[in-house]
Amino acid sequence: MKHGSITVYLSMSLLLAIGLIVTVLESARIQGLKAQMIMGAESALDSAFAEYDKTMFEKYGITLFDGGTDGIQIKETMLDYFSQEYSGTANEIFAGFTWYPLTAEDVYPQKIIRAVDAKGSIFAHLVTEFMKYNAVGDQAERILEQLNILEKGEDARNDAEDAKEEAIRTDWGMQGETNVSRKTDIPVKHMAQVILENTEIEDNTGEEENKFDQERYEKEWEDSMVSDVEEIKAGGFLKLVLPRGSALSGEAIETEDLPSGQIPEGEPLTFQNGLDDLGREVLYNVYLTEYFPSFVTEEKRNGPQYELEYILFGKDSDEANLKAAVNRLLLIREGLNILHILQSPEKMEAVLAMATAIMGWTLIPAIVTLTQAALVGAWAYGESIMDVRTLLGGGKISLIKNQEEWNLSLQGVADLLKGTIAEGKEGENGLTYTDYLMLLLFLEDKEEKYYRTMDMVQVNMRKTNPDFLMRECIFGVQVGISVKAGKMFPQWTWLSGGSGGRPYEYAYSVSRMY
Repeated sequence: MKHGSITVYLSMSLLLAIGLIVTVLESARIQGLKAQMIMGAESALDSAFAEYDKTMFEKYGITLFDGGTDGIQIKETMLDYFSQEYSGTANEIFAGFTWYPLTAEDVYPQKIIRAVDAKGSIFAHLVTEFMKYNAVGDQAERILEQLNILEKGEDARNDAEDAKEEAIRTDWGMQGETNVSRKTDIPVKHMAQVILENTEIEDNTGEEENKFDQERYEKEWEDSMVSDVEEIKAGGFLKLVLPRGSALSGEAIETEDLPSGQIPEGEPLTFQNGLDDLGREVLYNVYLTEYFPSFVTEEKRNGPQYELEYILFGKDSDEANLKAAVNRLLLIREGLNILHILQSPEKMEAVLAMATAIMGWTLIPAIVTLTQAALVGAWAYGESIMDVRTLLGGGKISLIKNQEEWNLSLQGVADLLKGTIAEGKEGENGLTYTDYLMLLLFLEDKEEKYYRTMDMVQVNMRKTNPDFLMRECIFGVQVGISVKAGKMFPQWTWLSGGSGGRPYEYAYSVSRMY
């Protein structure tokens, strides 16, 4: 009996020791399960986002995950990677056995950050991250200088319009106040009519009579190049600026489902990448000129041809976008050319001489002054047509031209409008058509620019993937993942805290963000 009692005692002691050991082992394994679960979730996220859209990266250098509707692709991809990681083929101590038998039950996206969110700032960040190793210092300084020159040209154009208004408002013997507000689209002929209606004309006898050769007055305006230029401005300018032999693209842009038409709510995000606002804008605009074709791009693609023009103006056809770009460039060049004319005494003398020849017979200084201002604008606009034609032909035009770069005499404007002048002079150190468009990009609203860029990305991606949508492209995601894990010692039911529920499995969940 004594020997038997010792055996029983040792057996009970050994049982307690084994229970203690497996309890410690199971506790350690539980912590390992949690660590494995977290690592598995993060690894599955990393692996999922490694499946970014390769076509988009090859075309545009942008890494985004096509998550499908409501992020369903994220869920399926993560479940697949997690199952591969913990299917029993990894972390094995010996064949057919694993210490961490984890099984993913569900993956549920909690928050999805899409490329189209945050007013386009996410997409812009991806672009600048891709481009940030380009040098921006010299470019930024040069662009700021060019933008300042553009502003001076715009001021000069406004001053020319003010001069027309001032000619009406100046007291040249008017009977009363005129009620005319400055509008750049008022024909000069009508502005002069206001002067006539409010001016007393003195005849040779010294008596004041309201007599005026209206027929001659109207004919002078109709025959002048000012009238022709105003007609061109009204919408007929495109045919004058296209280089010979060039053809317009007839492509339309399907606007349905484009990002710019479905801008989500939210505020812009700020990313710290070592660049200031100007540096980011320089890189973004350089990116646009490198990755999106325009009228002067030699390589033609399927679909819309003038993508850079679309990003600027957002029209639904190539022709409409080109027309908007040309009109904007004509106005820019008109202002800069007015600045050149005003700074040239010889050209101003020629303008005064022609204005006097056209309207000096009226003996009304206000009309001569108005005609002079109108001729400056007409001459500058004619020169602008030559400039834009050169730009569309692949040439360069200086922002501020010197005398050698000037194309038209004042009388030559009429020849240009008749189509007898075809080629213009090129500025050796000037800007190209693409350079001018880049300057316009700096003046464009950032949000519109970002979303129209995404429009073009989507249009081009749909050539190979008809179901592609930018709003389904994911930049970041927060997901929850729930897992279950088998117990290593299920027969020790007292280790599980009781026999109710699911005593042989642990259930965990974790939330992670990429």
